[in-house]
Amino acid sequence: MTNNLKSGERLDDLQLNGLQIIQDPERFCFGIDAVMLSDFAKV
Repeated sequence: MTNNLKSGERLDDLQLNGLQIIQDPERFCFGIDAVMLSDFAKV
C-alpha cells in the first residue's frame, strides 16, 4: 500500500487480514473493538 497520508493522519493496522485504515486522531477514530465486532458478526 502506498503511503497517501495527509498531515495529521495516521495509518492503523487492524490486525485482520492485513487491513489498514487511515485515521485523523483529531476526529472520531475506530477502535479495535469495532473491528473485532464487525468480523464476528457474519451475515
